[in-house]
Amino acid sequence: MMATFRRQSAVPVNDSAETETLTVLASSTELFSFYRTKLEQCARYTTHQPFVDLCAVFKKWLRVYAEDVLAHSLSPAATSTRRSSSSDGLFALADVARVCLAINTADYCAATSEQLEGRLRDKVDASLRDRVSLEAEKETLLGCVETARRV
Repeated sequence: MMATFRRQSAVPVNDSAETETLTVLASSTELFSFYRTKLEQCARYTTHQPFVDLCAVFKKWLRVYAEDVLAHSLSPAATSTRRSSSSDGLFALADVARVCLAINTADYCAATSEQLEGRLRDKVDASLRDRVSLEAEKETLLGCVETARRV
């Protein structure tokens, strides 16, 4: 999934009036939908150590998503049309749209990660709850928001 998400983030935002306006990258909603399905599947079989291991997998790929998809979409290579051709110092419309999309997506992912953490904590065996945290991943996602604001 991540390879597809990386390619999708590299696609420039089309500012045509015919294009549907996106508020978050579709890949983010796909990722959390996949997580929800896997969480429910795993919980059917166990809420012990394998469930904690699943949380570790979620953490890893949330961090990869933040770094490889969101942060990449804010890199200088992704914003090659950074300034408009009129040399007036303004950002090109496509870059503004790309940055806004990255901010919205990172914010959505951070909020949804918090909900995911709550679901994981609710389902995991009580003796293992303290081992379930997505705090570092939420911070990484919110770091993408700060990076986007500085672009």
